[in-house]
Amino acid sequence: MMHIVWNYTLQILYQALLVLGGLELIGLFMIDSNNWLSVFPGSILCKRVLYTNLVSATKKETPDTVVSYTTETLCDKIKWWAMSHITKTHISHHWWYDKLPTDIRTSFDYLSNSKAISHMFSQIFHPNVYVIEPIHEMNEIYVTGNERKDEPIQSDRVFFISHIDGPFMWMPFVSVYRCLIGINDNARITTHFPLAQLDYKIQKGDVLGFDFNREIHYISESIVDSEPEPRVTLKAHYCIYPKWAYWIGKGMYGCNARYNQLFRYLFLKTIQPESWIDRINGFGVVASTHMFVWLETYIGYRNLYFIAFAYTWCQGNMTDMTMALYTTCVYKYMALLFVSNKWKTIEKWSTLRDIALYYLVALFCIFYYRVIL
Repeated sequence: MMHIVWNYTLQILYQALLVLGGLELIGLFMIDSNNWLSVFPGSILCKRVLYTNLVSATKKETPDTVVSYTTETLCDKIKWWAMSHITKTHISHHWWYDKLPTDIRTSFDYLSNSKAISHMFSQIFHPNVYVIEPIHEMNEIYVTGNERKDEPIQSDRVFFISHIDGPFMWMPFVSVYRCLIGINDNARITTHFPLAQLDYKIQKGDVLGFDFNREIHYISESIVDSEPEPRVTLKAHYCIYPKWAYWIGKGMYGCNARYNQLFRYLFLKTIQPESWIDRINGFGVVASTHMFVWLETYIGYRNLYFIAFAYTWCQGNMTDMTMALYTTCVYKYMALLFVSNKWKTIEKWSTLRDIALYYLVALFCIFYYRVIL
């Protein structure tokens, strides 16, 4: 009797986990208003990199130039404060929000709480549906260092190779956005988003927003005629979640804030490695960055989850797996044919990668079923 009850309990638990796993799979795709119909891997996903300019936006909002003048004045104030605290021009510098003087922190708040940023987010997060909550614990003033190609094992190197900032891409329905706010004009540093095929050279007042846990990006350094002042930016962070997903949003907030605090110490210790332990840690930072980026570029973390979920749902049946993957592949290809301005609004690389991956894995399932079995 106990054996029957135990088996019945396990079966109920298994079905419950499948349902929760299916909800998480849906939540990995329904992450903004533009993708609210993206409920499974066959859906077409839109680009999620955002841009605005605080100076030009405030001039459009009001004919009075006082607001735009204030924005530029605060940018200059933060820039000169940062410049006066730079100790070594060839490495990056970071001053975290809670360590800033009161007047600089107030200036930071004014810029990061701008209506222009709220309007920028409304392009893909409908304000009636989503909560946008600042994460002050992650905020910082950031001065970009040099590339230092002759020193490959140091944490500044991470900025110049493709990387993802955070590890919580598995959290459903919720996004954490990092916004780079330009404090001075910049002729040297370009920010690249290879999967979205976008490039930005951030100038004074520019705001560039991207998903902290999902967007692959890197910076490159251009050679200019004169020695420019280093690029100064604010890194402002926002946790964005549907109003009904309060507890998931709070969990994402806490995880990202804690991760960022723990990673700071490791990063700062490996900017200029002094001991063999620092060099090992620096190597670990760079190597893990390469691994995560390779995985997302050529496979995709959502695809890994989908294939694992489909295998579990089909209970290892290769015929059912083949049908699930092949149907998804065909659906995504057909959906692509009906997207207007397809390469302007969607992620080209991710779409083609997914179609090829599902087709190849489906072929492997057929081969496994026909030959190995």
